Amino acid sequence: MINTNRLYLIVQLLRQQLSSPITLTTTGTSGAATLTGNALNIPNYATGGGGLTVNQTMAYIAAY
Repeated sequence: MINTNRLYLIVQLLRQQLSSPITLTTTGTSGAATLTGNALNIPNYATGGGGLTVNQTMAYIAAY
């Protein structure tokens, strides 16, 4: 399950460090989230057995 407080902090730190917009991808259903260049991949954990859905995660990121 994604800890929304940690996700908020990660998004805020990324916004401060990157000059280009962050692209969110949701490849995979398990494993760690990764940042490659400006692409943040957060696996779709909900389809792999729990956690927030992709729409919930994207809505949360957009809100902050």
